[in-house]
Amino acid sequence: MNTSEEKKLIASLQSPDCSAEKRSEIIYLLWKNNENYVRGQIFHFFGQRPYVDYEEVLSECLITFCEFLDKFDLSRNSSLRTALHFPIKHALYMYMCSENGFTSHENQVCLRLQAIFDQYSLTGQESIDELTHIYNSAYPRNTIAPKSMHKYLRYYMTKNKFRIDSIDHDVIPTDFSTERYITLMDLREHLSECAYSFINSDEQSLLLYIFRLTDHAEVNGTVYTEDYSHLSKSVFKKPLSKLTNRLLTRMYEMNLISDANENSFYNFLYEYYGDLRYFNMF
Repeated sequence: MNTSEEKKLIASLQSPDCSAEKRSEIIYLLWKNNENYVRGQIFHFFGQRPYVDYEEVLSECLITFCEFLDKFDLSRNSSLRTALHFPIKHALYMYMCSENGFTSHENQVCLRLQAIFDQYSLTGQESIDELTHIYNSAYPRNTIAPKSMHKYLRYYMTKNKFRIDSIDHDVIPTDFSTERYITLMDLREHLSECAYSFINSDEQSLLLYIFRLTDHAEVNGTVYTEDYSHLSKSVFKKPLSKLTNRLLTRMYEMNLISDANENSFYNFLYEYYGDLRYFNMF
């Protein structure tokens, strides 16, 4: 079905004389013509993650699709598929946020953060002042203070599994365990929460690096890439020594380690890194 044919059907759908039966028939035809496109958008957004209910997401997109048909401007030169891009993407963002328990206001702020992250290729490791400036420049009517940005960023990065989670699906192990993978993803979310509970940006960066949630660490203004051994590099010994006791206490409080001592911490890392290697994420 081409664009012209789609628009004829939409014109009939938007007509006040369109019966309920005819409306259902038109929606079915238009949906079948665009369903594969929508499915492609879903998989592009989420990837092949075992904890995402794709049929449920597809149902949410179908609702968005039906609502959008009534609003579609037939005078536009764009095709239905082109016009659907942003409504579907918005529906996917809304689904992601609702599944992670965002409040209405937090949801809106996080959607804006997602937008500027994508637009400016941000990582979340930029300074709070820089992120606040970018955010306020993009949304001058809804400015926030650096202190608020720190709170929203921590919440966003903690809750957004889809940003901290990465796996190369071309090399998934043949004995892939969905349960083990979900457990690992939940663990990574807790580790992200643990890292962002430290206010100092260098400490946050170092912990995110140690937990393999980022591929670099920034210490005293210097960026160290994944080529460095993050546990043996002497440059990390001093900042690590300053936060070790607090880190052990925090991880123990979060039930991540059995005892608040270094042996438990290194045993935890050994097993955690083993899971990362298993899923080709190290």
